[in-house]
Amino acid sequence: MDLYNNQDSIFINLCKNSYINFTPILVSYTCISILAYKTDPNYIRSFMTWIIVWFWCYIMHYLSHCKNLECIGFIHLFHHDPSYKDSTIFFIIEMFLDIFIYGGFILIFIGEIIRKIFSIKLFNNYILFFWAILFSSYHIINLHYLNSPTHKDHHVHNGMLNYGPDWIDIICGTKLNNSEFEDFKSSIINSICTLVIIMILFKTYDPIKYIENFSLKTESIPDA
Repeated sequence: MDLYNNQDSIFINLCKNSYINFTPILVSYTCISILAYKTDPNYIRSFMTWIIVWFWCYIMHYLSHCKNLECIGFIHLFHHDPSYKDSTIFFIIEMFLDIFIYGGFILIFIGEIIRKIFSIKLFNNYILFFWAILFSSYHIINLHYLNSPTHKDHHVHNGMLNYGPDWIDIICGTKLNNSEFEDFKSSIINSICTLVIIMILFKTYDPIKYIENFSLKTESIPDA
């Protein structure tokens, strides 16, 4: 079994990770390509949105564990306290954080504010929506119930390594040495289900369209 070795180059470790996760990577990129085709054919913006939201997830998780920034992550730190693992209220709070903060749903509102002020569209909001559902479902279901060794190492080391996603840990040097590469094959189901959910919402009640339309309406309201 190939393990992460910090003596290997970033390129070699990324190649190892990509080899293990070729299928889930292919599925996720197929899903966002379909979303881009259906919602915004600017594929460069869609691809950049995908990259940005991954780094956003890593940075938010990293900041949650910074000792000098405990005010940011104090709620998330309950997630690392075994005495709260069965608490319903903290499960709900953690799910909210996973969707809106770590999952990047809040970036939709930030992007719309920027579009309103500067008339610049930064993100494909459906890609952000896709990642928010995919990440939160993977974190809440897959990592906890499938006993991910990477996630287990993150908790064992008090949240100071293996922040995820795995390939960003490799780039930033925060992956635990001699640890397994995260196998994301179980995320294939999450990706497909998330795409189906968004496509159904796209034809029925679409929260993204509502947010975007609300932003456009506020632009048209004249100053008093």
